[in-house]
Amino acid sequence: MSKFLLLTLFFASTCLPFTLEAKPIEKPAIEIKITPELLKKAIIIDVREPDEFKESHFKNAVNIPLSELDKQISTLKAKKEPIVVYCRSGRRSGKALELLKKHGIKAVNGINQQNLENVEKQGVGNVRNPH
Repeated sequence: MSKFLLLTLFFASTCLPFTLEAKPIEKPAIEIKITPELLKKAIIIDVREPDEFKESHFKNAVNIPLSELDKQISTLKAKKEPIVVYCRSGRRSGKALELLKKHGIKAVNGINQQNLENVEKQGVGNVRNPH
C-alpha cells in the first residue's frame, strides 16, 4: 500500500505543474478573402522588379519593388484603401506583407497575377498570411 501511495504522490507531483500552468490562448488568423469587390477598391502592389512588371502585370497594379517598399511606408500608412501585394510566386509578396505588418499596415498577399485574375473572373482565389 505504501508503494502505491508513494507512486501516486510521485506521479501527482510531476504532473501537477503542467496541469496548473496557464497557457496563452492563441488567436486564429483572420482570413481576409480576396474578392472581385476587394480588387476594385484596393491598392494593388506588384512587388516584382520593374522589368518583370513591364512584361506583364495585373491591371491597375502599381509597381513598388520589394527592395523599395520600405521607402513607401509613410505613404502607404496614409492610405485608406485596402492593400493587396503580389509577385510571381508569393515569396516576395509574403516578405512585403511582413514588412507592412511590422509597420502596422493591414494588407493581404494576393500571391501572383494569375491568382488575382482568377478572383476577378471567377470570384475565387487563394490567400496566404492575411493580416
